[in-house]
Amino acid sequence: MKKETYIRRRAQLKRDMASGLLLFLGNDEVGMNYADNTYRFRQDSTFFYYFGLDYAGLAAVIDVDNDTEIVFGNELTIDDIVWTGTQPSQASVPFIKAIVSQRNHKDEEELRLIEESVDLSTEMHLAAYRTVRPGIHESEVAAVVEEVACRHGGALAFPTIATVQGQVLHNHGFIHELKDGDVFLLDAGAETRSLEPGFVFTVEPGIYFIPELMDKWEAEGQFRDFICYDKLKPWRDFTGLRNELNYVITENSARLLGTIKKPMAIEDVYAAKGQ
Repeated sequence: MKKETYIRRRAQLKRDMASGLLLFLGNDEVGMNYADNTYRFRQDSTFFYYFGLDYAGLAAVIDVDNDTEIVFGNELTIDDIVWTGTQPSQASVPFIKAIVSQRNHKDEEELRLIEESVDLSTEMHLAAYRTVRPGIHESEVAAVVEEVACRHGGALAFPTIATVQGQVLHNHGFIHELKDGDVFLLDAGAETRSLEPGFVFTVEPGIYFIPELMDKWEAEGQFRDFICYDKLKPWRDFTGLRNELNYVITENSARLLGTIKKPMAIEDVYAAKGQ
C-alpha cells in the first residue's frame, strides 16, 4: 500500500482518541533451533496496519496531544547485517476500541487485497483437493498448498493444518499416511503483499553441476526422462552459473538495476564456460 494510506489511518486514530499516548509493539524474530535461524517473520497485524513496517524488533508511539509519531528500533550490529543485510504496554480500553472501530471498516484498497487473498486461498484448497489420495502423506498435501501461495507471490497466513487426525487441535506434524476412508482436514490460507514503488526484488535463475550427484543419478537410472547424461559430461567441471538480476519497482513497471552484462542467452553461457 502507499505510505499515504498509513498516514491517513494514524490521522484517523488520533482524531478518534483526541488525547493520550498510544503504544504499538511490533513482533520480534523467533529462533527455530538457534537465534539466527528463525521462522518466517510475521509482523504484528495492528503495528503493520498503522505503520507499514515489516521489520522485527520495532515499537512506536503516537503522541496525540502533541501530534507526533515516533518509531523505535535498535541499530543493526555487524552480526545482524551478516544475516539480514542492511535494512532500511498495555493499551487503554478507549485505545483498543478506537483501533477495532477503525479496522472494522475497509477501504477499496484493503478490499482488493482481501479478495486477492481469498482467491489465492481458494486455489490452495483446490490444489489440495486434486492431490489427496490413499498412499501419500500429509506432508505432501501441505507442500502443495504452500507452493501455490509462494508461486503467486503470497505466503501462508498461518501455519497450515493438514491432517487425518483432525481431533488434535493445531496438528502441524504432517507425519501420517492417508488411507482409504480417512477424513482429511485442511485449514490453510494465504496473505498477499503487493509490490509498491521503491521495492527491490531479485530474480536469480541458475544451474549447478555437482559431479557426485550426476554420477549417482546416472548409476541409479534416475531422472532419465529429464536429463541427458551424455550431454552433461562436458559440463562436469563447470561448477555452475547463477544470474542475479535486481529490479526496482516504479510507479508503472520495473527497472533493472546495474549495467554489468550477464550471460543470459545460450551462446553467452557457452562463452562463460570457455572462460
